[in-house]
Amino acid sequence: MKNVQELFAIMHHNFNSLFLFMYRKTNGHFNAAESRQLISNIKLYEETHHVLRSTPLAFDIEINYKNLITQCKNFLTETGGSPIPPDLLRIDLLEYETIFFLSQTVKVESSNEQLYPCQMIGGGSYANVYKYTDGFYNKNRIIGKF
Repeated sequence: MKNVQELFAIMHHNFNSLFLFMYRKTNGHFNAAESRQLISNIKLYEETHHVLRSTPLAFDIEINYKNLITQCKNFLTETGGSPIPPDLLRIDLLEYETIFFLSQTVKVESSNEQLYPCQMIGGGSYANVYKYTDGFYNKNRIIGKF
Protein backbone atom coordinates (compact mmCIF):
# COMPACT_ATOMS: atom_id res chain seq x y z
CA MET A 1 0.00 0.00 0.00
CA LYS A 2 2.86 2.38 0.84
CA ASN A 3 4.31 1.99 -2.67
CA VAL A 4 0.92 2.79 -4.23
CA GLN A 5 0.58 5.87 -2.02
CA GLU A 6 4.03 7.03 -3.14
CA LEU A 7 3.11 6.40 -6.78
CA PHE A 8 -0.10 8.44 -6.36
CA ALA A 9 1.88 11.28 -4.77
CA ILE A 10 4.40 11.29 -7.64
CA MET A 11 1.70 11.22 -10.33
CA HIS A 12 -0.24 13.98 -8.51
CA HIS A 13 2.88 16.18 -8.30
CA ASN A 14 3.73 15.55 -11.97
CA PHE A 15 0.19 16.33 -13.16
CA ASN A 16 0.12 19.56 -11.15
CA SER A 17 3.56 20.70 -12.36
CA LEU A 18 2.81 19.98 -16.01
CA PHE A 19 -0.71 21.44 -15.95
CA LEU A 20 0.58 24.60 -14.25
CA PHE A 21 3.35 24.92 -16.86
CA MET A 22 0.76 24.48 -19.63
CA TYR A 23 -1.55 27.10 -18.07
CA ARG A 24 1.33 29.61 -17.98
CA LYS A 25 2.14 29.24 -21.68
CA THR A 26 1.00 32.44 -23.34
CA ASN A 27 2.06 31.56 -26.89
CA GLY A 28 -0.43 28.67 -27.25
CA HIS A 29 2.34 26.08 -27.65
CA PHE A 30 3.21 23.38 -25.11
CA ASN A 31 6.91 22.51 -25.31
CA ALA A 32 7.95 19.14 -26.75
CA ALA A 33 9.73 17.86 -23.62
CA GLU A 34 6.80 18.72 -21.37
CA SER A 35 4.34 17.24 -23.90
CA ARG A 36 6.25 13.96 -23.75
CA GLN A 37 6.36 14.10 -19.93
CA LEU A 38 2.59 14.63 -19.72
CA ILE A 39 1.94 11.84 -22.24
CA SER A 40 4.16 9.58 -20.11
CA ASN A 41 2.38 10.56 -16.88
CA ILE A 42 -1.04 9.94 -18.46
CA LYS A 43 0.16 6.55 -19.71
CA LEU A 44 1.45 5.64 -16.21
CA TYR A 45 -1.90 6.67 -14.70
CA GLU A 46 -3.92 4.68 -17.26
CA GLU A 47 -1.75 1.56 -17.01
CA THR A 48 -1.82 1.64 -13.20
CA HIS A 49 -5.60 2.16 -13.27
CA HIS A 50 -5.96 -0.84 -15.61
CA VAL A 51 -3.66 -3.15 -13.64
CA LEU A 52 -5.30 -2.38 -10.27
CA ARG A 53 -8.92 -2.33 -11.51
CA SER A 54 -9.79 -5.79 -10.15
CA THR A 55 -7.86 -5.55 -6.90
CA PRO A 56 -8.57 -3.98 -3.51
CA LEU A 57 -6.35 -1.10 -4.72
CA ALA A 58 -8.69 -0.16 -7.59
CA PHE A 59 -8.88 3.63 -7.76
CA ASP A 60 -10.43 6.62 -9.47
CA ILE A 61 -9.13 10.11 -10.06
CA GLU A 62 -10.85 13.39 -9.18
CA ILE A 63 -13.36 14.22 -11.93
CA ASN A 64 -11.84 17.57 -13.00
CA TYR A 65 -8.42 15.97 -13.43
CA LYS A 66 -10.02 13.10 -15.36
CA ASN A 67 -11.73 15.54 -17.73
CA LEU A 68 -8.53 17.55 -18.25
CA ILE A 69 -6.53 14.38 -18.93
CA THR A 70 -9.12 13.31 -21.50
CA GLN A 71 -8.89 16.69 -23.23
CA CYS A 72 -5.07 16.61 -23.19
CA LYS A 73 -5.01 13.19 -24.85
CA ASN A 74 -6.78 14.75 -27.84
CA PHE A 75 -4.07 17.31 -28.62
CA LEU A 76 -0.76 16.15 -27.12
CA THR A 77 1.92 15.01 -29.54
CA GLU A 78 5.30 13.45 -28.81
CA THR A 79 7.31 15.49 -31.31
CA GLY A 80 7.52 19.19 -31.96
CA GLY A 81 5.43 20.21 -29.00
CA SER A 82 1.67 20.48 -28.85
CA PRO A 83 -0.69 23.30 -29.79
CA ILE A 84 -2.74 24.25 -26.74
CA PRO A 85 -6.42 24.57 -27.67
CA PRO A 86 -7.95 27.96 -26.80
CA ASP A 87 -10.79 26.20 -24.95
CA LEU A 88 -8.43 24.20 -22.72
CA LEU A 89 -10.19 23.24 -19.48
CA ARG A 90 -8.79 25.25 -16.58
CA ILE A 91 -9.21 23.51 -13.25
CA ASP A 92 -8.22 24.45 -9.72
CA LEU A 93 -5.11 22.35 -9.12
CA LEU A 94 -5.35 20.57 -5.78
CA GLU A 95 -2.09 20.88 -3.88
CA TYR A 96 -2.88 19.39 -0.46
CA GLU A 97 -6.01 17.37 -1.18
CA THR A 98 -5.88 13.94 -2.71
CA ILE A 99 -6.87 13.46 -6.33
CA PHE A 100 -6.77 9.65 -6.22
CA PHE A 101 -9.47 7.72 -4.36
CA LEU A 102 -9.65 4.00 -3.72
CA SER A 103 -12.83 2.74 -5.39
CA GLN A 104 -13.80 0.59 -2.43
CA THR A 105 -13.82 3.38 0.13
CA VAL A 106 -16.43 5.82 1.30
CA LYS A 107 -15.79 9.37 2.44
CA VAL A 108 -18.09 10.42 5.27
CA GLU A 109 -18.37 14.15 5.90
CA SER A 110 -19.22 15.19 9.43
CA SER A 111 -19.57 18.59 11.04
CA ASN A 112 -18.10 17.35 14.32
CA GLU A 113 -14.92 15.36 13.95
CA GLN A 114 -14.81 12.54 16.46
CA LEU A 115 -11.98 10.38 17.69
CA TYR A 116 -12.91 6.87 18.73
CA PRO A 117 -10.77 4.60 20.91
CA CYS A 118 -9.53 1.51 19.08
CA GLN A 119 -8.81 -1.95 20.43
CA MET A 120 -6.19 -4.08 18.66
CA ILE A 121 -7.76 -7.42 17.77
CA GLY A 122 -5.04 -8.94 15.59
CA GLY A 123 -2.01 -8.40 13.46
CA GLY A 124 0.30 -9.93 10.96
CA SER A 125 3.16 -9.25 8.60
CA TYR A 126 1.33 -6.55 6.67
CA ALA A 127 -1.02 -4.84 9.10
CA ASN A 128 -2.50 -4.56 12.56
CA VAL A 129 -6.28 -4.83 12.84
CA TYR A 130 -8.27 -2.61 15.20
CA LYS A 131 -11.90 -2.53 16.27
CA TYR A 132 -13.81 0.59 17.31
CA THR A 133 -17.41 1.70 17.70
CA ASP A 134 -18.47 4.42 15.30
CA GLY A 135 -20.58 6.76 17.42
CA PHE A 136 -22.22 8.39 14.39
CA TYR A 137 -23.62 5.10 13.05
CA ASN A 138 -23.54 3.26 16.40
CA LYS A 139 -21.84 0.31 14.67
CA ASN A 140 -18.65 -1.61 15.29
CA ARG A 141 -15.99 -1.02 12.65
CA ILE A 142 -12.76 -2.79 11.80
CA ILE A 143 -9.74 -0.98 10.37
CA GLY A 144 -6.29 -2.11 9.34
CA LYS A 145 -3.18 -0.05 9.81
CA PHE A 146 -0.48 -0.88 7.26
